[in-house]
Amino acid sequence: MFCTCLTWCRDNKVDSNFVTGTGNFKLETVKQHEATKWHMYYAAKYAKAEGEAPAVKCLKQLLQQDAEKLQHKFRTAHVLAKHGKSFLDFNFICSLDKVKGLDVGSTYCNDKAARCFVASIAYTERMKIIDKIRDAKFFSFSCDGTTDFTGEDLECFYIRICSKGTINVINFCSFCFGLVKISSG
Repeated sequence: MFCTCLTWCRDNKVDSNFVTGTGNFKLETVKQHEATKWHMYYAAKYAKAEGEAPAVKCLKQLLQQDAEKLQHKFRTAHVLAKHGKSFLDFNFICSLDKVKGLDVGSTYCNDKAARCFVASIAYTERMKIIDKIRDAKFFSFSCDGTTDFTGEDLECFYIRICSKGTINVINFCSFCFGLVKISSG
């Protein structure tokens, strides 16, 4: 077993079993090694050097920019799904966002990407609801339906959950285009 600070220790000629390699896996020995002043010094120096590297900063900045682009696209896809609009409008709205000055990038601006974004959002919301139901001691499920003058059906589903003394109601309505979450209390 080797210590993570062994490269720093070798450069400065520190002699230790954890630098040359040890077969002693006792917890006491590892804790004693971690408590030594030179281990703490080199571990702090190693962590500082790693965090300040320009490559690390650049990578973090690139990842943040990509996350912001995806965030805009997820919000757009969410609005389309929530209002029952076609995924074919996704490309048009992304183009509109570019004109408005938002950086949405050039990838994932088609209807297939919108479908994937909405599927991901739906999966996440479904897991949240399932977790709420699993954590609840009691829950009830109710449904009601009606038909409007055009002949379209409207189905409403209610899940009432009692968890930790609070009662929450989750309302769903299904229109002709699918199941839509209306509100959560």
